[in-house]
Amino acid sequence: MQSTLDVPRNLAHVNSSAEHRRNHSPFVHFLPTEIIGDIFARVIRSYPDHAGTSWMNLRPPMTLSSVCVYWRTVALSMPALWSEISIYSPLPRYIPSIELFLERARDHPLTLYLHQSKVLTESEYQATESILRLFVSGARKWKSIDFFLSTTHSSLFILPQVLPILESAKVSLDTWNNDCEMVMSRDDSVWTALHSSPVLREVNWGKTYKERMPPNVPWHQLTRIESLPEMPISTLLDILALCSRIEHLEVHTLSSSDTPLQLPIPVVLGNLRCLKLNIGVDSDSADFFDNVDLPVLENLTIIHDYDFPFNHEASALNDCLLRSGTSVLKTFSLCSAEPSGQDTLDYVFAPVLLSVPDLQLSLSGIQKPDEKDSHFTVTFASKEDQIYSIDICANYPVLDHLPDLLPQIFASKIAHHLQRDPLKEASICLTTTLSLSENGCLERICRENNIVFTVSHVV
Repeated sequence: MQSTLDVPRNLAHVNSSAEHRRNHSPFVHFLPTEIIGDIFARVIRSYPDHAGTSWMNLRPPMTLSSVCVYWRTVALSMPALWSEISIYSPLPRYIPSIELFLERARDHPLTLYLHQSKVLTESEYQATESILRLFVSGARKWKSIDFFLSTTHSSLFILPQVLPILESAKVSLDTWNNDCEMVMSRDDSVWTALHSSPVLREVNWGKTYKERMPPNVPWHQLTRIESLPEMPISTLLDILALCSRIEHLEVHTLSSSDTPLQLPIPVVLGNLRCLKLNIGVDSDSADFFDNVDLPVLENLTIIHDYDFPFNHEASALNDCLLRSGTSVLKTFSLCSAEPSGQDTLDYVFAPVLLSVPDLQLSLSGIQKPDEKDSHFTVTFASKEDQIYSIDICANYPVLDHLPDLLPQIFASKIAHHLQRDPLKEASICLTTTLSLSENGCLERICRENNIVFTVSHVV
């Protein structure tokens, strides 16, 4: 029988073991719960997606909650940890995990990503229908949704009339967009519900509204529009007059108005920082730039998909930026199927664009058999260490103008910066498909202005 004298020794052993565990517990166990929760959230945000195969992003919270009892307690106490669900090419075996996540998210706002494959199996169709049913049952908790659905799903047509906390909606109903009145009515019912949110800020209608306007759009609320349908410039200007908060705008196709435009007062887009315009075959975007002010524009992309002259687009853009007092433009990108050499020069040498740190020109030109586009990048460094780059991805006829183009770029850039932010270095990086016979001319231009000049080739 154990002696009563042994009890103090046993108690001492227990206390010593407890002290040993405290001294040897992982440091993370002594962090406040809030900090551990923040670490968990960062782990989940850094977890890579696996696009291209069927996947879902549910593993990180499950893994974190399986490490130990303490981590599990912390993870289960954080609804936010379970409120983001991403699924590509859904499968039936995902459904139990999704149900578990929605249960553990409780009333926390939901961020949902669901993309179908473009070629569906029956299994994926049935899984999508079940998952949508689960998502729609909690629609009033939606904060952000991104759905790409290549087939009709009736589950999406039973949304509540108001979605009170939805901030961002990206829904592409890929094959639904046709002239069938019933299909268009269904599309409209979905987007009418999504547009009902009093806090909606970002929309992307995908391919659903390429040629007609979506219903009941809360223009005055929106800060980001990624897929504005094809429309005349006059209609676009009318809409933009209502978009006082817009910061990011992408227009699918801009077409010409029936009559010349000249508004008495330009539409001022005082918050617009990023603009992407796809110019239609018969459109003259000069009418757009003549009638807007863009005082805080930072990133501008113009796309020409057709062989059509740019007319006075470059000069109209230059005048617009000058009139607007734009001083923060960081990136200008021009993409064109078949530009002329003069079109290229008009943009490269527009006075305002000479100050843009990043000028990108993607000029496909006429592709010769078995020939890839060539790149050349001209980089300048100022004495204040500001970097300016002109990156041109081009083919013929643009490359035919290379011997004349590069000396003009150098001379214009140097002259432009002479009184403002003088240049100290200039370099050219060329693909191996290009040869440069103008080194002597370029080197002379740089030497006369005390600028270090280098040339390099890459494979």
